[in-house]
Amino acid sequence: MTLDYTVRNPLLRVLRAYDRAIHACEVCDAPAANRAIALLRASHDGESPESLGFEGIFVWCVRALADGDFEGPARRLGTLRKAWSDSVQVRANAQPDESRPALRLMNGSP
Repeated sequence: MTLDYTVRNPLLRVLRAYDRAIHACEVCDAPAANRAIALLRASHDGESPESLGFEGIFVWCVRALADGDFEGPARRLGTLRKAWSDSVQVRANAQPDESRPALRLMNGSP
């Protein structure tokens, strides 16, 4: 399984990988879920503190799948997907206000 490079936006590629993982959990397909989780793990830089947090969640999901739990990983992956989806929307809606200065001096003049 590889990232879908027909989509230019890297965040949308990550969302599709989450969709694959969540769907695999919903249909109780552990091998497909593990492949999708492996792809998600590879998409995060493993050195940052944030990535280590993601890694912990992904490890938990893999262990839960090995124990036959599909509902827990689907919920956690769904929560992560929602957070990524929200960030895509925030980035899309973030339009700089060109009418206002980016920096104000202390005396209030632009």
